[in-house]
Amino acid sequence: MWRLFIAILLPEEIKARLAASQRSWQRRTSGGVVRWTPLEQMHLTLRFLGDVPEESVPAIVEALHRAAATVAPFALRASGLGCFPDARRPRVLWAGVAGGLTALHNLQGRIAAETAPWG
Repeated sequence: MWRLFIAILLPEEIKARLAASQRSWQRRTSGGVVRWTPLEQMHLTLRFLGDVPEESVPAIVEALHRAAATVAPFALRASGLGCFPDARRPRVLWAGVAGGLTALHNLQGRIAAETAPWG
């Protein structure tokens, strides 16, 4: 079984900016409160599939090709940072997304439809 999710990889420039923000938050929070994500693992998740048999991967790849073929290219940008539950006790840090949100939503919907048999 493979634990799979479908994501958009972030450009290095965006990851570097997020890492700088993360370092700033790290200086302001006490140890052990937040589990920090390594730079190489930062991404934009579109769908979590969970545990999937390895032999299903080729069919999932085909499903993703079908989903992507129906959506025109679009651009996104990072927009805003925040945390939950609040800045005094951050447990989750988030980065907002702006730009081609309608296209992103369409892509996510197509991916969900095409990968419905898994996850």
